[in-house]
Amino acid sequence: MRRRSALHPGATCNDNNACTTGEVFDANCNCGGGTAVDPNDNNPCTLDSCDPVTGVSNVFQDADGDGTCDANDVCPAGPGAWHRLQRQQPRHHR
Repeated sequence: MRRRSALHPGATCNDNNACTTGEVFDANCNCGGGTAVDPNDNNPCTLDSCDPVTGVSNVFQDADGDGTCDANDVCPAGPGAWHRLQRQQPRHHR
């Protein structure tokens, strides 16, 4: 009985790009066709990105170094993002 190779068109593969998912082999056995990973964590106070080598990054923006995202910080989502975040999340006291 002959074994079927895993390298056939339509078989799943990995293109080694951490920012894509769902790649498959095409008719020429090239890996590709994946879809982009969405790095958005729905937090207006993080800068969201994806690097093909290291993957998704959600960096908290704390311009004044006080450990919080507040009106004194510049949130990537633009002016008012902090106020939108406050309406969405319960308030925590230190």
